[in-house]
Amino acid sequence: MNDQTLGAFLLLLALLFALTYLLAGLFERLKIPGILAALFVAMGAHYTPIEPMLTQGVNGDVFTVLADLGVLFLLFFIGLQIDTKAMRRQGNDILIATVLNTSVPFLLALGFMLYLDYGWLIAVVIGLTRMPTAEAVIVPIVDEFKLLRTKVGNYIVGAGVMDDVIEVFLVALVSVWIGERSGIITSDAMEVVHILTNTAIFIAVAWGVRSLILVPLSRWLQIKVPNLILLMIIVLFIFGGFAEYVGLGLVVGAIVAGMLMRPVFSGAGKTGAEATKAVRAVSYGFFGIIFFLWIGMSIDLEGLKAAPHLAIGLFLADFIGKTAGILLMVPMKKLTFKEALTIGIGLNVRLTTEIIVAKLLFDAQLIDLQLFTALVAASSFSTIAVPLLFIFIVSRWRSALTGGAKVVSAPLAGIVITETQTPWHAKAIAEVTALLGTDAGTGLDDARAKSRLAEAGPNRIEAVRKEGWGSILLRQFTDVLILILAAAAVVSFAVGEIGDTITILAIIILNGLLGFVQEFKAEKAIEALQKMLSPRCKVLRDGNRSEIDAEVLVPGDVVLLEIGDRVPADLRLLEAVNLKADESALTGESTSVTKSADSIPEATPLAERSDMVWMGTNVTNGYARGVVTGTGMATEFGRIARLTSEVEQTRTPLQKRLAVLGKRLGILSVAVSALVAIMGYLFGKPVMEMFLTGISLAVAVVPEGLPAVVTITLALGVKAMVRQNALLRRLQAAENLGSADVICTDKTGTLTQNQMTVQQIWLFGGGVTLTGSGYDPAGHFEADGRKVDYKGRADLLALLKTGLICNHASLHREAGAWGITGEPTEAALITAAYKAWMAPEDVRIVSEFSFNSERKRMTTVIDENEGRAAYVKGAPEVLLARAASYLEHGEIRPLDAEARSRFEAAYTALAASGLRTLALAMRTLTPETKLDPDTVEQELVLLGIAGIIDPPRPEVPEAIRTAKSAGIAVVMITGDAPLTAMAIAEKIGMHPPRAVTGAELETMNDAALASALQAEAIFARTTPENKLRIVKALQREGMVTAMTGDGVNDAPALKRADIGIAMGMRGTDVAKGASDMLLLDDNFASIVNAVREGRRQYDNIKKFVTYLLSSNIGEVLAIFINILLGGPLLLLPVQILWMNLVTDGMTAVALGMEPAEKGLMRRPPRAGNSAFLQRRGILMILLLGAYIAGATLWIFHYYLASGMAEPQAVMLAQTVAFTAIIVLEKMNVFNYRSLHAPMPIIGFLTNPWLLGAWVMTVSLQAAAVYVPFLQEALHTVALGWQDWLLIFEIALPLFVIVELYKWLEWWGRRNGLPAEA
Repeated sequence: MNDQTLGAFLLLLALLFALTYLLAGLFERLKIPGILAALFVAMGAHYTPIEPMLTQGVNGDVFTVLADLGVLFLLFFIGLQIDTKAMRRQGNDILIATVLNTSVPFLLALGFMLYLDYGWLIAVVIGLTRMPTAEAVIVPIVDEFKLLRTKVGNYIVGAGVMDDVIEVFLVALVSVWIGERSGIITSDAMEVVHILTNTAIFIAVAWGVRSLILVPLSRWLQIKVPNLILLMIIVLFIFGGFAEYVGLGLVVGAIVAGMLMRPVFSGAGKTGAEATKAVRAVSYGFFGIIFFLWIGMSIDLEGLKAAPHLAIGLFLADFIGKTAGILLMVPMKKLTFKEALTIGIGLNVRLTTEIIVAKLLFDAQLIDLQLFTALVAASSFSTIAVPLLFIFIVSRWRSALTGGAKVVSAPLAGIVITETQTPWHAKAIAEVTALLGTDAGTGLDDARAKSRLAEAGPNRIEAVRKEGWGSILLRQFTDVLILILAAAAVVSFAVGEIGDTITILAIIILNGLLGFVQEFKAEKAIEALQKMLSPRCKVLRDGNRSEIDAEVLVPGDVVLLEIGDRVPADLRLLEAVNLKADESALTGESTSVTKSADSIPEATPLAERSDMVWMGTNVTNGYARGVVTGTGMATEFGRIARLTSEVEQTRTPLQKRLAVLGKRLGILSVAVSALVAIMGYLFGKPVMEMFLTGISLAVAVVPEGLPAVVTITLALGVKAMVRQNALLRRLQAAENLGSADVICTDKTGTLTQNQMTVQQIWLFGGGVTLTGSGYDPAGHFEADGRKVDYKGRADLLALLKTGLICNHASLHREAGAWGITGEPTEAALITAAYKAWMAPEDVRIVSEFSFNSERKRMTTVIDENEGRAAYVKGAPEVLLARAASYLEHGEIRPLDAEARSRFEAAYTALAASGLRTLALAMRTLTPETKLDPDTVEQELVLLGIAGIIDPPRPEVPEAIRTAKSAGIAVVMITGDAPLTAMAIAEKIGMHPPRAVTGAELETMNDAALASALQAEAIFARTTPENKLRIVKALQREGMVTAMTGDGVNDAPALKRADIGIAMGMRGTDVAKGASDMLLLDDNFASIVNAVREGRRQYDNIKKFVTYLLSSNIGEVLAIFINILLGGPLLLLPVQILWMNLVTDGMTAVALGMEPAEKGLMRRPPRAGNSAFLQRRGILMILLLGAYIAGATLWIFHYYLASGMAEPQAVMLAQTVAFTAIIVLEKMNVFNYRSLHAPMPIIGFLTNPWLLGAWVMTVSLQAAAVYVPFLQEALHTVALGWQDWLLIFEIALPLFVIVELYKWLEWWGRRNGLPAEA
């Protein structure tokens, strides 16, 4: 290239860049990524003389090289942003997405090409061209919308990279095929082996470089921005070139290089952040524009004119196929509808692969010019239309797709604000405000606040993974048994059995609607979290104090807090005066936490970060200023909400067992049907007759009514659970609860009342115990078990008066319940005073010295009739050091060594018993006493010590004893202090050996955790991740795990547990949204009743499943043996459906209403891996099924040999056999009311529903025999009374024999029967 050519080339580029710059400005105003302007500029230039000047000759070669570099740099930056941990978590889901988004368009294109009479090979290859995605085109747009680190970004990049592997093999396949056709290649197998070998080598080299070079390098090498970029270019070129050399392509090499460099950039801190900005500027500012210009130059829409039907058909096959394929993940509960549609459209961009393959095929003369042009046109059109459609959708749904999780750039600091890079609690105030670009005294200005709001989004908890009604409805039709029924319906329709088809479809739809209505009514979205957040807050903007909506808060805002406020966002405190916050809903800490503005060590646990206050918590004392560090989903509340949404819900044991049963029945139905049909054919039966018989057997093996019966029984169980104060959100939750092996329970608000209570008061004249609990003033004082007259205890009255005066809280009664305003500990002192009929008086406060973490005491100075007095409360050791005397029996005495020792022993003993200790004192002041803390708070008179605790619920101890008697272990998991947790555990009868803290838990391996759980340890100071790990550890041991709780911190574990139980009255909305069941009365004891009900429901489901199977086995054996005997068809397909769906279903539902058997709560829980059908159940199925089959066969052949003409004899015999098998099955249902107890023990009339269903089904069968239109539909004839008599004669022994056996078994073990629990 000479100087003149180079100059012309650069001028052309300058012209295109200038046009792109102007158009990009317009695009940005329309919220369209500016980089897309280059595509449209190049498309216009394509039809001008500029196109050949840039794309031909030496200029074309240089332009292509620059475009390839553009691909390298763009995709390197994309790889740098990929969250490999998130992709690993979603690896299986991304693989499923890849399969769906490639196979569906392949099938559509294959069918389209075959429809147009192209050959199979061409159709297959063209179908394969619909599979890959040109993610290099769409991912920059994804990044422009800051979606790369979201689920949408992970799926598009992950599935795109997997598509590239398909692309490699596609191009290789076409090349091998062309080579074979031309005689160049003789062994396609060796070519495929060569590709696989190169792929394996590339993966091994990438893993080695990352593990052995780059990761160690990131840990110790201090590097500058130029050196880091140089290292990046080396890695990029090595892996880009290596991937191209082994046939994987630049796309894979560049993305892998970015992923390999991510730990180096992250480990470099600020240098890495600056280098990331530089790479982004180069990638998008130059190379990205070059790449999109090159794409635009490659687009040719002339094919639309030449072969519009071909081009449009190919485009639609890809567009519809990929979108529909990804949408299939919505009913699979992998994606929401919006996520799936966005990903599906994003994966539709096509470009290079299609054009490359089309050129290869055209050059080899394997396709004609028309098809070649259509392929290029379809690819070109997708490159234009898909990005525009993708931008439109993302612009509308951006908040839903990101879940509100935004990354906010700090304009003054020039770095990305994240908790990982900036541990706010460990930074000095000056550094925090500098990083956030704000002023502690004046806050943000309005302009900056508005710009940050546009970047960060509103300050609210988004509804992450809210399940729409469509996915709930579709999920009802994914059960294995339902799929078998659907297959049976298709087969019935194919052979012309329209009546059978309609019947099966009706039962499928009925089952789906029942499940949908129940789940949709109970579904609780995470959006309810918004109710917990303060709608208004006070901030400093432009130095002025104003009140704004909490939703418009942004990082850097300075917020003002005072007592009674709900914290609107995560804040780093700038100033705190006597500040306390109630964080029980977030951390599980039952007492208010003292806060200060002093920075603390980086490793401090969440519950102890005293310089931070968290969104959704409450200020109970003092006032403060704080700077916003996180809003919306970037807060601790948001983190837990996201953690909750990402937790995969487990299937219930019943779902697992029925799924296994359904698969086995499906296999059995196919095997039996095929066997009988083949045998019948070998015996000389007509082919069509055997085919119909095979269908009959397939229908007979599968109990079609089972899904509907299970659903109806569980739905009726929901109402039964409500009577036990338990509201189920999912139908199968009751069965799951009944099989629980362990209940993991939170302490605060679950085992305890979440209401601080003065339980003991130690006085020098003798301690007293207070009865009652919570903030209800009902109660009295006791000593040695006897009621104390408080009026005669001057020392007690003095202490209670001090607690009333030195106090900022208040009690109020609303809707029959007592509530508080202020700090819970202070409210407990007021409640204690109320029990002595003392109420707050109007006093004249002269001065007050507030409580803080340094002083650990609070003093109120008032003027009284007798003079001025100071009333003090605080930590016992602090007040003891400032005391000179004490009050005993109404007399003030000097504080000698003996009294001091008694006082120390008292507060030590109270603390050891898990009580929070608070000492109270007073002092009479002279008018001359200087009113400053050091002067007033001396020579105090010690009054006593209040022992305060969040008390257990009174019904909890008995509930835990009952749970243990049922074989259910109880594990306490709390965020509270270990000492308090141990004290509560002892009070409720758990008697744990020790308390394991969250910090200790994090150092434990899985074996140590399993050992602690086996030893029945309790867990204190836990985080949401700790709770989740404990639940998972229990589940790994095969235990069905229940989790109770009411706080936000319980939500992830609630959702992961096999059964999550939230408190309905006191529970936070996020806990309710994550749960499977709500306790309406917040009564732990209600869990025991719910367990009993769950066990009853499971027992009944097992009873009617075995009943249905015994009936169906009877049908199968009868039909099978009859064929071996060479008789005519015993039962017609429509008659089998009548039995299985109409008559069996009704009695099975009634069997599900059976009352609980005795001894139900003395049985251990079912083993999680136990088979649904035990040996006894299988034996009953076989024996009773064999009797039903034998009796039916005998009566059928008895009537065949009656001497009537053959057509009439067959019709009568079929009707008698049809009626007999139904009566036999109805008699059989009484055998399953109990698997062990005889009828007199359980009571013949205890289940009136079953008696009614029995009469109804026998009446329906009579109608089937006598009503004309039913006779025609079911192919029956009328029966005489002698026929009915004979039928009941052969049916009665089925019940009598089993009943006699039960009596023998009952008498054999009657002395060992456990009593009802």
